[in-house]
Amino acid sequence: RAGDRTAMTWARASSYRVGRRLLSGRVDAGRTCPPHYGYGTARLAACPTTPVDTLLCVGGLYGNIEALDAVEARMEAEMRCGSTVRVVFNGDFNFFNATPEAWDEVNARIATRAADGWDATLGNVEMEAAGGELSTGDCGCAYPEYVDDGVVARSNAIVRRLAGAAARAPTRAREWLGSLPMFAAYSIGGARVVVVHGDPLALAGWGLAVEQLDEERVSRWLDRAEADIFACTHTCTAHARAIPRLTASAGPAPTLLGAAVGAGHHHDSGALGARWGAVINNGAAGMPNFEGERAGLMTRISADWTNAPADAVFGLALPELGVRADCVPVAYDHERWRMRFERWWPAGTVAHVGYADRIDHGLRGWRRCDAAPPIPPEPLRQSDNACSGGILAAANGLTTVRSPR
Repeated sequence: RAGDRTAMTWARASSYRVGRRLLSGRVDAGRTCPPHYGYGTARLAACPTTPVDTLLCVGGLYGNIEALDAVEARMEAEMRCGSTVRVVFNGDFNFFNATPEAWDEVNARIATRAADGWDATLGNVEMEAAGGELSTGDCGCAYPEYVDDGVVARSNAIVRRLAGAAARAPTRAREWLGSLPMFAAYSIGGARVVVVHGDPLALAGWGLAVEQLDEERVSRWLDRAEADIFACTHTCTAHARAIPRLTASAGPAPTLLGAAVGAGHHHDSGALGARWGAVINNGAAGMPNFEGERAGLMTRISADWTNAPADAVFGLALPELGVRADCVPVAYDHERWRMRFERWWPAGTVAHVGYADRIDHGLRGWRRCDAAPPIPPEPLRQSDNACSGGILAAANGLTTVRSPR
């Protein structure tokens, strides 16, 4: 989990780092992707698909109980609109909740809502904290080389403490976690949405990270996984990308909804002739995602593709498939969460050192305008159509919402 982007350099790197020795003396602790984390695109293609009108993807709750309250409230509000709604917690819903009681509360609340349309898939934190003979004894994050060693060491220490809390917990949460899959698939509008924690190859893969995203490679993964959208988390940095499909016939360009430094402008794609897919990463539901902000994010994917949610932060629509994907706020009670976090992780503890600044001030160096950059080419045009608190403009099938933030 990247707590501060100043600890990272923008470099292209392998997803699976080998041969690195950390200050702890252990080779590759937290840097490697364990072999049993792998699955590959063929297994994604074979995954049963659940139909739904609206899907809320909650990656990286990180044990934030106040954020869990906010997710629950959002689902209830969505259901009042009359559509079928499901929630999927796509991994790392545990992390900071490193007491037996907190471990139980988070896992029990998710597990007991299965009949209400709450699904869950594993993240590396669950894989490691739940123990078992395949546990690596570290965080299982498979951090690439551009993530600072201090971030890696702190994540390892947090997950080890969490594993100790899980071992002392009185309920059967670990058995429930052992029954969960590593991925899921949903049918929304005309799209097949594959939900992963990391990337299409492995639970802790970084191939969909903003630092490493390769459109041609992702297009091949979409084809092989028989998917139109990958919804992911893991890297803790929120972003959305429209992906041109290399093997498809021409179709309308996507609608891109994002944020930029200046309101009143949009970026016109020109005549884009390709069928499109997408990648959307919610960053973290349980931590702030942008500098100067205090809300988490969840991904909302809906068959109501013409209407962006009123509170959408960024996202995109694929008109050809009748689907849109937006990141919307997880507006949890910051003060209550901060007090709880301080009880679990007082000043001087590894989690406080690594994450208190992000909890209070957001992810430094990452802004809304970074999350959904324009599709090139980029001529500017004026528009005065208001949408979702920003400015909406349209040309040749591409629209962009610009927030003043």
